[in-house]
Amino acid sequence: MAGVAPTGWALAAAINQWLLYGAALLATGSGLFGLWVRTPPPAQDLIRVVGRCAGVVAALCYLLAVGLIGASLLESGPFTARAWEIGLSTTLKDSAGFGVPAMVILLLGFARPVARQRVIVPAGAILCVLSFLVTGHPVVAAPRWVSAPAYALHILGAAFWLGALAPLVRCLKVLAPAEAWAVVAAFSMRAVYAVGAIVASGLVLAVMHVGSWDALLTTDYGLRLAVKVALAALVIALAVYNKIVLTPALAEGNVPASRHLRTSIAAEFVLLILIVGAAVVLSLAPPPAA
Repeated sequence: MAGVAPTGWALAAAINQWLLYGAALLATGSGLFGLWVRTPPPAQDLIRVVGRCAGVVAALCYLLAVGLIGASLLESGPFTARAWEIGLSTTLKDSAGFGVPAMVILLLGFARPVARQRVIVPAGAILCVLSFLVTGHPVVAAPRWVSAPAYALHILGAAFWLGALAPLVRCLKVLAPAEAWAVVAAFSMRAVYAVGAIVASGLVLAVMHVGSWDALLTTDYGLRLAVKVALAALVIALAVYNKIVLTPALAEGNVPASRHLRTSIAAEFVLLILIVGAAVVLSLAPPPAA
C-alpha cells in the first residue's frame, strides 16, 4: 500500500502489511467459504476459530500500519505522536477506517448462526474490499470504474480460496473419503469461478499498471509482477491437479488420495501466502503506467 523502500521501519511496515493482507483475506474468505459451501460441524467450528483469530490480527495490523508508515518516513519509532500524525495524513488512515470496522463486523458474524451471517459476512467483505481500494496502487489505476471492480474481484477471489483451505483439510482429516469428497466437490465448483475472476482481473490490472511487454521485463514493478504471476501459475497448476486427479480418486473412496490431497492443499496454502507477500513487495514499486 505504501511506496517506501523496505529498510528500517519501512521493513517493519512491509512485514505488517504482509500480515495484514493475509489476515484480512483469511478472515473474509473464512466467512465467505462458510456461507457458500455446506460443511460439517468440525469444519464450521474451525472456520469460526480461524476467522476470529485472523480478524483480530487484521484489525490490529490495520491500526499499526498507520503508525508504521509514519515511523518509516521519519525513521523513528511508530509510537511517537509525530509518527501517528504523519500516518494519519496518508491513505492508510482511510484503509483502517474501512478495515477495522470490516473485521469487527466479521467477528460479530462468526458469533451468529449461518442464517444470520448471510447479511453480516457480505457487509464485512465489502468493507474489507474498500479498505484495499482507498490506498496504494488502486488509487492511481485509471479509469477507476474499470480498476475498482477488477481489484474487488481479485481480492474476493483470493479471499475465498485462502479461507477455504483450512476447513477443507479438516474435512479430509475427520470425514470418510466419500463424505469429504462432497465438500471438496462443492468447493471445486465455486473455485472455478474464483480462479477465473482472479486471472481475468489480474490480466486487466497488469495491462493498466504495466502498459507494455517491454515494461514488464525492464522495470522494477514489471519484474516483481512476473514473480507474483509465476507463483500464481504454480498454485493454479496445483489446484488443477487436485481437481483432475486427486478429487476423482477421493470420490472412489481412495484413502491415500485423501492424504495426498491434504498435503497438496497445504502446499497451496504456502504458495498463496507467498503470493500475498509478493503482492506486498509489488506495492512498494511504482507502476510504470501510473
